[in-house]
Amino acid sequence: MLFLTCQWSVSIKASLTCRKETDVKKATIIRIVPDKHRGLGALCDLHHENGATYFFFQKKKYVYNDDKKIFTKIKYPSDLGLTMGEFQKARGLNEEQTKATTATYGMNRFDIPLPKFMELFKEHAVAPFFIFQIFCVALWLLDEYWYYSLFTLVMLVIFESTVVWQRLRTIGEFQGMSIKPFHVNVRRSGTWINIMSDELLPGDLVSIVRTKEDSGVPCDMVIVDGTCIVNEAMLSGESTPLLKEGIMLREPDDVLELNGADKLNVLYGGTKVLQVTAPTSSLKAPDGGCICYVVRTGFGTAQGKLVRTMVYSTERVTANNLEALLFILFLLIFAIVAAYYVWVVGSEQGRKRGKLLLDCILIITSVVPPELPMELSLAVNTSLIALARHHIFCVEPFRIPFAGKVDVCCFDKTGTLTGEDLVVEGVCGIDAREPEKLIMPDHAPISSRH
Repeated sequence: MLFLTCQWSVSIKASLTCRKETDVKKATIIRIVPDKHRGLGALCDLHHENGATYFFFQKKKYVYNDDKKIFTKIKYPSDLGLTMGEFQKARGLNEEQTKATTATYGMNRFDIPLPKFMELFKEHAVAPFFIFQIFCVALWLLDEYWYYSLFTLVMLVIFESTVVWQRLRTIGEFQGMSIKPFHVNVRRSGTWINIMSDELLPGDLVSIVRTKEDSGVPCDMVIVDGTCIVNEAMLSGESTPLLKEGIMLREPDDVLELNGADKLNVLYGGTKVLQVTAPTSSLKAPDGGCICYVVRTGFGTAQGKLVRTMVYSTERVTANNLEALLFILFLLIFAIVAAYYVWVVGSEQGRKRGKLLLDCILIITSVVPPELPMELSLAVNTSLIALARHHIFCVEPFRIPFAGKVDVCCFDKTGTLTGEDLVVEGVCGIDAREPEKLIMPDHAPISSRH
């Protein structure tokens, strides 16, 4: 039971297996408590290197700030409030800057390891509801319900196996979202060199040419000089190609707003470059590409954030909610009363206490049918599979049960889901006797009074 408690609660595991340390420099493990629906809590290893203390959680790197006494996410150039002049004067990284930047940000990759089947199955096998289901099966076996108990046990194992298989398949799809490394020209130490795209670092000056059909922009970058025509359908769903321009003619004192007014000066990772116009300045790449400044790499990019959201928003798909809990607690009151009655009457009749205790436990556990969690999860997983057939990924599966209450949906995505032209079909509410009657615009009165 102690082992299971540690699996269910990170705080209990931390209390039983760790000792509290007030000095961050001496600590080796840190406990993480994420926001609701932002993944599961965890105990992460603390790393101490070159005077810096940091840890990784959900593919993000957090570094300890000695002045503020808190851990903060590592800042990319896009977070530093750099001016246009600093981008315009950039000439790439030197050798020392390359080593330091590599140590800080790492490689430009989406490293999503694919766990083994048994590793994920063990995680599912220690879930509270699954343990409860096994407990009920054990009670039925004690009560000599052999065939039903064994059939239920096999059914539970098969169901959890299908859920694990679905998770493995989803993780495999995430791995396929990463762009395969390809050769790019980058300016380092004053010269243009050829490297792989997964070696790009924030601060690099890189040449971008038209991307291949099965490839894309390797990371987020600001266009310094030149122009590009880009397809951002992968990120925004907008199928219309966009013209993106360089910042060479911008005012040097203007501050870059990556997610604001300066979106048309930014190439986002994962998007496709359809056409490139070479720069007119003296700084030209040997391949005639557009000169760009790398601002975010890896999981820090717009595409990386999307992948992290899909991977860590909810690892285990369930349909448990407050309404279900209140319903179970309501039924539990009647079960306790019934169990108490059976215990009192059975004791008066002189029945065996062991058999009475077993009957009382069976009455209480019957309030929550062992198949209930499986049926709730099955409904959610079936919905996810149906959406996946239409190439739709749900980043928040816990909302699917609430979607069953929706009667009317209104989509607001002009140019993608809806047309740009507004067509008036008619006017409702003019006739007080039939407020839902649709009257054609030609027959609608100019004014009305009720």
